[in-house]
Amino acid sequence: MEPIAVHVSTVEDSRRWRHVTLRPTDVVISTPPKCGTTWTQAIVASLLWPDGDAPVARPWPDWRLGSVEEMAAALDAQTDRRFLKSHCPADALPYDSAVRYVFVYRDPADAFVSWGNHRANLRPDVVAALNESAAHDGIEPIPECFDGDYDVLFEEWSRFWSPAVHLSRSVDLRSAPNALFLHYADMHADLPWAMRRIADFLEIPVDPATFGVQVARCELHEMREAARGTQMDRAFDGGADAFFYLGGSGRGRRLLSDEQVGRVTALTASLLSPDDAAWLTTGDIA
Repeated sequence: MEPIAVHVSTVEDSRRWRHVTLRPTDVVISTPPKCGTTWTQAIVASLLWPDGDAPVARPWPDWRLGSVEEMAAALDAQTDRRFLKSHCPADALPYDSAVRYVFVYRDPADAFVSWGNHRANLRPDVVAALNESAAHDGIEPIPECFDGDYDVLFEEWSRFWSPAVHLSRSVDLRSAPNALFLHYADMHADLPWAMRRIADFLEIPVDPATFGVQVARCELHEMREAARGTQMDRAFDGGADAFFYLGGSGRGRRLLSDEQVGRVTALTASLLSPDDAAWLTTGDIA
C-alpha cells in the first residue's frame, strides 16, 4: 500500500521510498531522531548475524542527500535479510502486511536534548548541504550550528523531529500484528529482554550459547568502538564519541528549564491521547 502522507524535512524525504521495492522478509525500523535508531539497527544485525559478521553498508532510504537511484540499486543488490532505517512516521511509509515494522520511541525531553547534542556536533558543511537540498522543497534553512539555545532549537525540532509528532502519525499501527512498538527506556532498563522481544517478533532463533555475546555487542561502549573510522567521523565533530554520547533516560528533564519541559509536555499532550502521552514519556517497564 502506498503512503497516505509525505514527510519532508531538512534531513528526510519520504518520497525517496517510491524507489524502494519491499520484500516480504524486510524489516523497517522507524524512529524519530535520537530515539534508538542506530541502536535498533545494531540489535537486528546482532540477532541476524550471531558471529558479528553483518555487512556494514546499510542504505538509508529517507536521507535526502545522495543519488536516490544509487540507494535503490544498493538495496536491490542485497541478498541477505534487509533492515531499512527510517525517520519517517508510518503514514509516510509504504505498507506491506508481510513486512515487519519496528517503531522505537523515547521520552520527548530526552530526545530533545539529545537532538541538541547531535546538532551541536553535526559539521556545518553537512548542514549546509542539507539546507541546499531542502530549499528545493521550500523548507526554510536551519542554522548551521546550534549555539545552545533550546528555545530556538525547539522550533525546528517540534516541526520535524518530535517523538510526539512521529507517534501521532504512527499510532494506528499499534494493533497491527506486523508492527512492534518499543520504548528506549525499556531497552535501556533491560537490553536482553528487549532483544528477545525483537527476536521473537522477527522470528529469529536465539541460541543461548551466543546470546550473551550478541547482547554485549549492542552495549553503548561497544557500538561506539565499532563506529570509529566510519562516516560518523566525517559527519560529526568528535565522530562516534559525539554521536553515541551518553544515552540513558532522564537527562532532558535535568538540563531543560521548567518552562522548556512545559513546552515539550504541552506539544505531546496536544497530539496524543493521555495514555499514549504517558507511554511516550515513561515506556512500559517504568
